[in-house]
Amino acid sequence: MNWEKYGLRIGVQKESLLSSETVEAAVVALVGGEFQFPANTILVSAVYAVSLSKPLLKRLILEIQHCVDLTGRPGLSRHLKFAIAHVSTPSLPYHFSIVEGGEFSSDSWYGSIQRKEFCLVSIVGEKRLPKSSTNGDEEEEEEEQEEQVEKETEEEVEDGNSDSSSDSDKTQDPPGGRSGGQGESTSNEGVEEEGETGGEPLHEEGNEEQDNERVEESEDHEEPQHEEATAPIPCTEISSDVNSKVVVSTGIVKNMAYAGLVYYEKKEAEDLVAFTAAKDLNALLEFIDKRHSQAEVGQNILFRFKDYDGCIELKFDAPQKKLYTGWTIEPHIQPCRFLRCDVDKFGEANYPLPSCCLISVYGSPGAVPSLHYSIPLDGVADPKTLFIHRSLRTTPSLTNPTTSSSSSNVVHEST
Repeated sequence: MNWEKYGLRIGVQKESLLSSETVEAAVVALVGGEFQFPANTILVSAVYAVSLSKPLLKRLILEIQHCVDLTGRPGLSRHLKFAIAHVSTPSLPYHFSIVEGGEFSSDSWYGSIQRKEFCLVSIVGEKRLPKSSTNGDEEEEEEEQEEQVEKETEEEVEDGNSDSSSDSDKTQDPPGGRSGGQGESTSNEGVEEEGETGGEPLHEEGNEEQDNERVEESEDHEEPQHEEATAPIPCTEISSDVNSKVVVSTGIVKNMAYAGLVYYEKKEAEDLVAFTAAKDLNALLEFIDKRHSQAEVGQNILFRFKDYDGCIELKFDAPQKKLYTGWTIEPHIQPCRFLRCDVDKFGEANYPLPSCCLISVYGSPGAVPSLHYSIPLDGVADPKTLFIHRSLRTTPSLTNPTTSSSSSNVVHEST
């Protein structure tokens, strides 16, 4: 079964069901909703609700698309994790927790995991790790700390000023409500129907009447430390204080791939060009395409942000190699800038729409016949330049017996 158009593949192993049996699968691809993911993670896939009309004899193979470029970086795969959420929760948001298992290959944009029973499934990436866990000096640091503790203890005994109360542990429960993504027991509820998921469904196939199914988790499940309720980490921080340690990036955020989509519509007095940016995920891009179903599709590009907490900006004041006399190019916002934080928030409860910049383009009757206007993208890892290419046309005017100008456009990309 192939829902690759929406970033999902489903594989059935041999002897998963009897020859006389038929099992129906229901799939809903969610581009957003009221979701809460474990601390120090970022969503790098769409969220999928997959359910079966009856259990199979063997596990189902789920392959989910992610947007992290692992090419030449096999070590990054260890920072990608599958996350699930129970749909039987009495209130929103849905809390996702990381599950063990799953495989990620450096030559594929898909991760695979075997599941027997289902709920909401996604892929997340770890954003930061303690610096000591990445520099190979953990053992030396621990030895130095132990020596320092022993030295201090000896000095305190000699001085007779040892105060046991000052060295006691002060561990407390996390403040506030429950932790993001805890789940100590399995759920007896199946994947609910589309209207009850709290997300924004993009696509559904299969039987909508689904049996209640149990969500399978490891019997030896231990509460992962990163699921403790902690204050959100602002996306503008390059380093932060996690568990009182200096942290560094894992490389997941740096290597996330994004898509820039261009659409244009003809208006009576102008032609409107729309540039939209989102994570490079089929489900998200399909959602955007449907929003612009009446528009012409221009040049699309793939890019990565240059900086961890950076932005991309369309530069309309760049020197032009070709004449554009008689043409007016006006962005609807200045600066025409896309913050990485905003692009990543597409799909969250308060961000149902992708980041977008609108550009009005006018061609006067005396304009040069062709427009080839370059718009460099600033803030991308690999330099790219968009070109708005248009040809001036003459059509009968409704108000003037003479002719007035109109135009057609195609947007090209140059690297």
